[in-house]
Amino acid sequence: MKVEPAKIMKSATALPSLPAIATQIIELARDENASIGKVANLVNKDPAIACKVLRMVNSPLYVKPRQVEIVHQAIVIMGLKQTISIALSFSLVAAMQKEAGNGLDYTYFWKRTLLAATAAKVLGEFVGVQDLEELFLAALLQDVGMLAVDRAEPDFYAELGDAQYKHDELVAYEKARMEMDHAELGAEILKTWNLSERTWIVVRNSHNAKRLPEQSLYGKFARVVALSGVVADLFVNNGDRESFVKLGHLAYNYLNFDHENFQKVIERIAGLIPDIELLFSTSLVPAGAADSILEQAREILVGRNIDALQKVDRLQHATKALDSRYQILETSGYHDPITALYNRSYLDRYLEGVITASRKTGKPVTLVMIVTQGLRKANADYGHQAGDQMLRVAARAIKRCLPDSAVVARYAGGEFVAVVPGMNAAQVQERCKPLQQEQACEFIANGERKDLEMRLGLGMVTQGDGQDFINHQAFFRALEAKMSGRQAA
Repeated sequence: MKVEPAKIMKSATALPSLPAIATQIIELARDENASIGKVANLVNKDPAIACKVLRMVNSPLYVKPRQVEIVHQAIVIMGLKQTISIALSFSLVAAMQKEAGNGLDYTYFWKRTLLAATAAKVLGEFVGVQDLEELFLAALLQDVGMLAVDRAEPDFYAELGDAQYKHDELVAYEKARMEMDHAELGAEILKTWNLSERTWIVVRNSHNAKRLPEQSLYGKFARVVALSGVVADLFVNNGDRESFVKLGHLAYNYLNFDHENFQKVIERIAGLIPDIELLFSTSLVPAGAADSILEQAREILVGRNIDALQKVDRLQHATKALDSRYQILETSGYHDPITALYNRSYLDRYLEGVITASRKTGKPVTLVMIVTQGLRKANADYGHQAGDQMLRVAARAIKRCLPDSAVVARYAGGEFVAVVPGMNAAQVQERCKPLQQEQACEFIANGERKDLEMRLGLGMVTQGDGQDFINHQAFFRALEAKMSGRQAA
């Protein structure tokens, strides 16, 4: 059954009911005249938070000349904004950990959450991000939407089974079931809590930080938070090879980390785990697990784990060797530079998760291929600028027809592929009727307007509507078979 995001949001408005201290901390964060005295008085109202703030400032996370024993001194060392953020982190975690889980594995959730927050602070230090405690808070809250979903729909994550421990599959499942993922939902929750714009925008983009350009106001902040979740996966999955390769690629892609910095970050995070476990009174990794992960990181660095190292190196060297056109594509992540749609690389990753979710839930998902007819003639008569214009017109027409939940990608040449969760072929066909009419496409050549002839041909297959494909490759092969013999003019 499809889940309505509005129902989840209604349930989430009180998740958790913010304790009085948290509400006061948020108000204080917005007070431009906040002083050390005000912050110290507020923190001291809650002895548990005051104790944790002192433990934090005396931990290896901070370099200080001597043991700090009073909150006022801690604030001087950490700074006003930083103290406010860290106090709020402790307050929110204490409140949310009291929630009873339904289908969501809360033990796993909190391990991943606290590891991500720790990783974000370390990564932020390495790349020179300011406001490290706000970074800690954003990473800590990036998955808060999952708690809201679990409260509103108790069986939601239970139906996902073991796939809830694979974050990419979990996100694809959420999109198939409720047309949004927990990052988008979490951002809306944080807005209702009146947290800073940076915090909720970064949380919204935590699954695809490259939607925010690196040089934008929140770009690097968002990249650190997005990468922190992948680091957390490395530790909670006990450092499997797939996690290492994915992390190495993203660390280079997002923050330009080489292997040496990669190892240093892993070592720093592993060294902080005992202190974070003490701060939050929980166990994050089994005994010896951190040492095992460190050893694997060292093996990657010195070259003994040849396969993993070569995979990361090939990705890095390929990126460096790209010409300017493909550098634009790389900097935009998984987007096609001409149409601004997703590209084939993203489509392959997304489709894998969607087909898994559909097979688990029985909910339909339709795969559509749209072929631009007239592109070859436009290129021949007026050059590739005309063809690019035609592709952009086609992309806009496709996006207008399909629901917001659809993921649309430029597949190859004049071919587009759309993944439409929750709808069968007949429903999608009805939505796509306007596409089968001639589309208006204009191009200026030598100062004169040219009306280019363009039509869009399409075919589609559905998983879950009487058909069951064993994997996403079989799903796509069925679509290609349906389209065989249909070529762009």
